[in-house]
Amino acid sequence: MQRIKRFLSKRYSRQGPELSAPEPTPTNPPTSSSTDAGPSCRGSVDLSIIERLPFEIRNEILLAVDSIADLSSVVHASPTFYQQFRLDRAFWLWHCLKQELGNVLIDAYNADIYNTPEFRSTRTRQKVLLYIEDYKQQRSDGTESLSQPSEDDVVRIASFHTSVIRYLMQEYAAWTHANLEGLSEPKELSRTEERRILRGLYRFQIFCGLFGPARGGGYFFDEEGLLNSERRLQLLLDLYEPWEIEEILCINAFVHAKYRAFFEQVEWDLNPDNPSFDDKRTGPHTPPGAFHLANSSKTQIQA
Repeated sequence: MQRIKRFLSKRYSRQGPELSAPEPTPTNPPTSSSTDAGPSCRGSVDLSIIERLPFEIRNEILLAVDSIADLSSVVHASPTFYQQFRLDRAFWLWHCLKQELGNVLIDAYNADIYNTPEFRSTRTRQKVLLYIEDYKQQRSDGTESLSQPSEDDVVRIASFHTSVIRYLMQEYAAWTHANLEGLSEPKELSRTEERRILRGLYRFQIFCGLFGPARGGGYFFDEEGLLNSERRLQLLLDLYEPWEIEEILCINAFVHAKYRAFFEQVEWDLNPDNPSFDDKRTGPHTPPGAFHLANSSKTQIQA
């Protein structure tokens, strides 16, 4: 939001009452002017000053938005900006993710791939090794090596970021402050601190996506192809600097301290040997709804 304020301040102070079209930008935002306000589509609705700006300048304003939360605020506050956003929703969401995450976008992009049912149900040793090589190359090339995914994929990445990752970031910050009680720490996270936590969360998710059990239980490698814990750590953690590994280990400690108890509370309720499943048994097979939670929740990073 601060970037938008600075942009408007400079624009008005430089040009006065007449606003000309902005200089070309290196990005490629939507160019249709179908959202320009007019009496035929607006009726008697009074538009704000910012909504009456030319389409190109409104594009510049949207380009100045540098977080998904701020983009959501803008498009929910203004029907004009909402229509402009809808012209190419994938572009604007992807642009904001790049602005908000920086190079962490590479981790977010790969965490999404590794979390899809298609990937997790068809993993093999060779496929995992190839994905790690691709991930390594992307980190070397930077975010410009990533092409914009399809709209469905971008929406899924943005939704996971806002509803899961950012929520866990706040939970992690609160948990850390509680452990550091007595120290004079600021309550608000800086952008640098946010990115470090986000980076750790996404990389923890990557580790679980690559090496954790497939959805529904059971490991994805056969006995001969199983990657032991030492090999898993070597494959992935060798990509990172020591302080980046420490970020992941901090997230690992947080997850087990905060959420392990939830698994323990429901573990017996889901166990196939629980007598509550007796009425649903049809022979020696696992009854519907039963699940060996203990076997599927032990994938963790051993320091």
